[in-house]
Amino acid sequence: MQLPRTILQWGTGRFLRAFVDLFAHELNASGRPIGGVVAVQSTGSERAGWLRESREGYPVLLRGLNKGRLVSETVRVESVVESWSARHDWTDVLSAAVSSDLTTIVSNGTEAAYAVDEPERVCLLDVSSAALTADRSPKTLPGKMAAVLFARYKNDQAMPLILPCELLDDNALRLRRLTLESADFSGGSSDFLDWLGTSSAWRSTLVDRIVSQPTEDDLSALRYSDAERWSESALELAAAAEPFALWLIERSDSLSSHDSTEHDTMLAAWAEHPSVQQVDSLASFALRKVRILNGAHTALVAFAMPRGCETVRQAIETPEVRDWLEQLLFEEILPVLGDRVEGAEAFAQDMLERFRNPFLDHRLQDIALHHDEKLRMRLLPTLRESQKLFHVETPLLSELLSELF
Repeated sequence: MQLPRTILQWGTGRFLRAFVDLFAHELNASGRPIGGVVAVQSTGSERAGWLRESREGYPVLLRGLNKGRLVSETVRVESVVESWSARHDWTDVLSAAVSSDLTTIVSNGTEAAYAVDEPERVCLLDVSSAALTADRSPKTLPGKMAAVLFARYKNDQAMPLILPCELLDDNALRLRRLTLESADFSGGSSDFLDWLGTSSAWRSTLVDRIVSQPTEDDLSALRYSDAERWSESALELAAAAEPFALWLIERSDSLSSHDSTEHDTMLAAWAEHPSVQQVDSLASFALRKVRILNGAHTALVAFAMPRGCETVRQAIETPEVRDWLEQLLFEEILPVLGDRVEGAEAFAQDMLERFRNPFLDHRLQDIALHHDEKLRMRLLPTLRESQKLFHVETPLLSELLSELF
C-alpha cells in the first residue's frame, strides 16, 4: 500500500536519509504512521534518481554502543515514496506541495542557504504555476519555500509544520525571515505574507546523530548478503549511523498563535518516536551540546593530537587522554554549566560511550578545521564564566587556552 505524501523534504543527503527518513520509517512500522516522504534534491539529480530506482528502500547500518550493549543491525528504510530534482522536476515538486495529505516540511540545506546577502527575487505567480519551465524554478531554499507555500495558499491548503534541521541557532526563525523576504520581494499579497509570517508552523529544532559513509567492507557485505537483496541504486544510498539519535523541537514561538493547535497535533505525532522530544526552548540544549559535546571534541584536538591520537575513539581508549577528558568534563565544564543545562551529567556519560563507538573512526584532523575559532566558541566561554561568575578553578582549561588567549 502506497504511503500518503505527508512529508516534503528539502534535501536528499545522507544525514536526512539516516535521521528524518529513518524516523518516519520506524514510526510507520510501529503502528504510529507518520506517512511518506517526498524527497527533493536541490542540486543535481543523481540521488533523486537512485531513490526512484531503489523501490525496495535503502539500507541504514546502525552500529555502536547503547548503554553498554553492542548494536549492529541494518534497517531497510522504506519511507521515501517520491523523489524529485528541484531543477528538473519542479512541477512534480509543486504537485506534492499542494497535496491535501501534506503535514510537514523538513530541510537540511547548507549554511550557505541561510547566508543570503539579498533574497532571491522570484515571481510567486510564476514559480507556483504547474506550467513553469524547469529552468525557472527557484534556486535558493527560501525561494523554494516561498513558492511551495504560496502554491498551498492559492489552493486553500493548510500551512504544514516546518522543521528545519540545519545546525544553526533559531533555524526556523531565520528560515521564516528569509522566506518572508523572498515572498515580499516577489510580490506576495499582504494576506499571504500575514498567513506566512504569523503561523505557528515554524519550529526551530536541534539535531544530534553522527552519520557517515559505510566502508567498502560494509558495502561488500550488503552486496553479497544471502539474507537481503539490494540494488546498486540502494547501495549508492546506504548510510551508517550511531544508535544514539536526538531531535529536539520547540513547541512554539512568541510570534505564533492562530493555528498552534493544528501544528501541536502534528508535532505530537512526530514525538511518538523515542528519539524526538518536544521542548519549550532549545537554548539550554544548544548550550549543552556546544559546551559538552563540541567542547570535548575541540579539547581532544588540542590535547590528544599532540600525543599521537588520530581519531576520537583512539583518544578515548588512551588512558591518559580518557582520564584527562573526564576530569575536564566533570570537574571543570559541568560545574560551570550548573542548573542552566538539563541532564548534563547523563549527556556527558552518553557522549563518552558514543566516543567509544568501535565502528566509527571520527578523525581528529577533520574536527581540527577552524580550530582557533572553535576554541573561542566552545571552550573559552566556560573558562571566562568560571573566573568571572562562578569562581570555579579550571586548571585544565586554563592550561589548554593559555597560549592562545
